[in-house]
Amino acid sequence: MYLRLDLESSESLIHQVVEGIEDSIAKGMLLAGDRLPSADVLAKELSVHRLTVLAAYRELVRKGRVKSKPRRGTIVVQSPDEVRKEIFRTLIKSAVEKGRHLGLTSVEMEFELRMGTGFGDNMPGWNRSEHNCDLFAPAASH
Repeated sequence: MYLRLDLESSESLIHQVVEGIEDSIAKGMLLAGDRLPSADVLAKELSVHRLTVLAAYRELVRKGRVKSKPRRGTIVVQSPDEVRKEIFRTLIKSAVEKGRHLGLTSVEMEFELRMGTGFGDNMPGWNRSEHNCDLFAPAASH
């Protein structure tokens, strides 16, 4: 498995390992049913402590990306398509939260997403209400 860690990054090594494995799944380099290297093997390959890899594997289990099976190792259980969509949704939710924090309206965020990505050019007449899109709806207050 090829993962690159940035020792100068502000991101923890655990987060970098998780993100690297998620990217490998999302890009189809790891498929459902594939076994990840043992923690010892990956730790040696990455020159990190095995506890770092074990913590990353636990996080991947928590996220539902992999399952840990005694005597069989850690197995990928999500498809590339599932992982890609979940990663994208997480990024969009984070951007929407930041937009709200900055005072952007739902309409402004939708406009920026559509026009800033070129979606608006390719989808004339697109109407979010027709597509049941509530991503930009104000957060429900409790």
